[in-house]
Amino acid sequence: ESLLKEVFMLGVKNSPDAVLLENCDGQTIFTNNKFESLWELSNVLPREELKHNILTRVTSKVKKPEEFQKRIQYIYESRDLENKSEIEFIDGRRFDMFTAPLLSENNNCVGRVWYFHEITALRQVEMQLREEKDTFEKYFELIGRIVLVIDTNGKILYLNNRGHVLLGYKFGDLVGKNWVTDVLSKNKNYTMDIFLQSVTH
Repeated sequence: ESLLKEVFMLGVKNSPDAVLLENCDGQTIFTNNKFESLWELSNVLPREELKHNILTRVTSKVKKPEEFQKRIQYIYESRDLENKSEIEFIDGRRFDMFTAPLLSENNNCVGRVWYFHEITALRQVEMQLREEKDTFEKYFELIGRIVLVIDTNGKILYLNNRGHVLLGYKFGDLVGKNWVTDVLSKNKNYTMDIFLQSVTH
């Protein structure tokens, strides 16, 4: 166990993630400062009560504590399982959680490692981009024009709903297709001159 901790410490010394190392019985071998800060361990339970299956004792910090507890318990019971999932804290922070067993050369369990990587800012940016995309699409539907965005190879990056309807497709079906070979060549009833009168690009 001491050798395991020593080797492990070398790998997580400068880790930006919250890290927990346990032995095969779920006993805590090592936690870095980020892990203790993340779960506010000093405010949860007395230190002596946080030496075994620690993650089952801090569920009050997450939004869906029962679901989280079941997931953790399942992982504890599945010694060979690798798992990656996302958890959301009650304060709005989001983390990627990754865990994997530590196995010897003989494939025997020697421990389990847990990593928690914060992705709050990433999720906020994704939400903002989705909102901007929705606003963009609503605007171009309201102006009553066909809006086409293609790259230099003719790949369709965006075609609004009006464009899809005019060409006889469901919204989104043409995204990723080639404008010339997949659309114009198969819709010969539309001449370039007529279609371009309705297209903004």
